[in-house]
Amino acid sequence: MVFGWENSLGWLAFLSLLPLILLYLIRPRPQEIEVPSLMFFMKSKTHRTKNSFFQKLSKDWLFLVQLLIFILLAFTFIDPYTTLDSTFFTQHTILVVDISASTQANNNQVFQDIIAEAKNHLGKTNTILLVSTTPRTALKAVTKKDALRYLNALTPTDSRSHIGEAILLAEKHITSDKDRVIVISDFLSTSTTDIHIAKNTLISKGISVRFIPIASEKAVNNIGIIDLAVGKETSIVTLKNYMHRTADVTLRIGKHEETLSIPTEDIITHTFQTPSQPTAISLVASDAFTPDNDAYITLPREKQIKVLLISDTPSFYLQTALTSSDLIHLDTVGSGSFREGYDVYILGDVRELPGVFLDKLKQRLQEGASIIIHAGTNTPALPFGDLLPLKITGVHGKALITHEQLTRFTQDITFENVDRYYTTQDPQGVVLATAEGNAILTLKPVGEGNIIYYGILEDSSDFELNPSYPIFWTTLVRYLAKVESIEDINVPTGTVLSFSTEKKIKTPLGMITTDIIILENRGIYSFDDKTYAASLKNERESDLRSKTAVEQNTVEDNVVKEESFRYPLFTLLIFASIFFLFVEIVITKLQGEVS
Repeated sequence: MVFGWENSLGWLAFLSLLPLILLYLIRPRPQEIEVPSLMFFMKSKTHRTKNSFFQKLSKDWLFLVQLLIFILLAFTFIDPYTTLDSTFFTQHTILVVDISASTQANNNQVFQDIIAEAKNHLGKTNTILLVSTTPRTALKAVTKKDALRYLNALTPTDSRSHIGEAILLAEKHITSDKDRVIVISDFLSTSTTDIHIAKNTLISKGISVRFIPIASEKAVNNIGIIDLAVGKETSIVTLKNYMHRTADVTLRIGKHEETLSIPTEDIITHTFQTPSQPTAISLVASDAFTPDNDAYITLPREKQIKVLLISDTPSFYLQTALTSSDLIHLDTVGSGSFREGYDVYILGDVRELPGVFLDKLKQRLQEGASIIIHAGTNTPALPFGDLLPLKITGVHGKALITHEQLTRFTQDITFENVDRYYTTQDPQGVVLATAEGNAILTLKPVGEGNIIYYGILEDSSDFELNPSYPIFWTTLVRYLAKVESIEDINVPTGTVLSFSTEKKIKTPLGMITTDIIILENRGIYSFDDKTYAASLKNERESDLRSKTAVEQNTVEDNVVKEESFRYPLFTLLIFASIFFLFVEIVITKLQGEVS
């Protein structure tokens, strides 16, 4: 703490001490009367010492208290203050702790230093946020004891470093202007949100933010797998040498091994036949970073998707698009015909919808099947009931279809213009595409299945002539039938999976039962009849060269300073003066000078 004052002229107030001291010195003293029988004692060697000025002063408590009161009051005239850092009055600390893959450098040394710093900055109550591919709240407003217990059990993950997003998440946990946010990380960010912009965003809202950079004590030599492109027949693995020397490594794919030479700071690729079973790809190398030395690969299980198209005037383009995929088996029936056992039901332009037929469709929804309502000429007049996830209110002219939310089956799809479309109200579920604000494509989960409203009228659009038309329909059907593509199951670490019910999942760290899981550790995850392969495969997360870390930390040192403020001492001095004033009254009463 640093002390200072605002008003230098206030020091003149200390001159008021002089009259008090002079009055003390010149006030009448009690007269001593010599008693012969006591003369011997009064002439002892200690006589001068006991009657010295300082000895009298030390016993004159009333004078000392009065002197202290005058000193305290004199100090108020100089407007004193003390400079305190932002931690002095902190009640609640939000710790942003990095657990990403890069913290495992040099045998987890960086991660251990991060945890040690986190323990040193715990407050009275603590909220802990974790930096990974999916930043999240681990603990909320817990005691220091509970926070220590959690930090002791925390381990690093194989995920990426989305530091900026984690900093922004901290804002949601601010409860007062005395809270502080402390970010402890190596600051090797792989997120799209700039960490400085994130910090300044919080500071602009009056939130105290401090960065504590943790760097590796020595250079990190690394050779890693930075990408893995999985194909049905062949796959390609990409390796990078971050060291300043050529490295000879062994690449192990299942039981097959091959020796490769990677030049200094160079990238090479290796093509191999895709294994039919889940397989580990290992890089046998002498380096100081292990999360990118392994990658994993798996293929989806082939499943025939059964689709029933119910229409009195079935679309030629739709039938062609669906039968273009070997995985889709398509049957077509007319109005009111229902068949059991299909994964996806497409309701096209039909003349009637019997109540029994609708009841059976609703039953299949609950069992996991999905329904696509393909808008046609008769759609507004049909009695869909609650099966239709919106209200059709009329017809409108030309419009441009725009994306509202991107999904696996709408990404890279261009719907273009329509000459006519149905106006809608009260859409349920998620609106994926609109025309002039009217829902054209919606998704509504029901039971174990989904309802899709597809409002592009075939006679009023050229979408069916677009090359992306068959891609859209086959991808949509695969999505509704819950059939994953190769890309869907070979994922980067940090991918989130959620389920409607709890599932027993075999993970690289053991069996767990949950309805949501973050694939934060590299390896194979399996449940039911599905298998996922998670790998780091991120060039930026693997780039741990000492130059990068030093440059990053140097930037942080320029802004990482403990925020401080001036705390005025005027009020404290006044209260202290009042306190000693009461002490003076007590002393005078004890001395019998006040009746």
